[in-house]
Amino acid sequence: MNELSRGKRWTWTEIRPDGVVGFVPGSNAMNMAQGFGLYLTLQRAVKGKGAVVPYPGHMHGYHAKHGDTFQDILARMEIHTALHPEICGNGQAFNITDAQKPVTWAELWPKLCEHFGLVGSKPSESPQDLGAFVKRHEDVWRAIAKKYGLNEELVAQQGWGHTQYMIVDFDFDRQMDLSKARSVGFEEEIDTAQGYLIAWERMRAAKILPPREALDTLQSRI
Repeated sequence: MNELSRGKRWTWTEIRPDGVVGFVPGSNAMNMAQGFGLYLTLQRAVKGKGAVVPYPGHMHGYHAKHGDTFQDILARMEIHTALHPEICGNGQAFNITDAQKPVTWAELWPKLCEHFGLVGSKPSESPQDLGAFVKRHEDVWRAIAKKYGLNEELVAQQGWGHTQYMIVDFDFDRQMDLSKARSVGFEEEIDTAQGYLIAWERMRAAKILPPREALDTLQSRI
């Protein structure tokens, strides 16, 4: 890219996110927010309100530092660099995550579970297989999908290997330094849990997840 852009009127920038949290209208097998949303919806439907859902990975992964990247933060960073090529161009690379302060699953998991009326807890003795749980309860998803006009095949189409990797196997400290992004004037941040909640509301509006008010009736009516 440096060679191609040399002497031209255009330039380029590399943006480096961590795991991207967001919504796409056509669904995406590698969308971890969608995977977690489907998994927790099924946990709520199968086990009921207030059920305890352990973090599915290892204890060291539960406390590992990372920084997810909400799609709006990523998009705004890309727009910012495009509007300021004089300080962001020439092949420069910028890390971007939700905030300079990293997060852990110990902070995030309880908040994500709470959104579904569940209690997120520390890991159990061995990792949980998200895909296996979903596979056992595909009939429950089909009933939910039929009741609320959703895609009955969605849980089968989700890339559970990727979802499992992002929450269970990607289990080491990988926090990013955002000082370079800040040095070119990009200051926007978002609470990482809030990014997930916004993504899930967008999925509900697109009929990927059932409406939130349906959570109280899932177990009793499906």
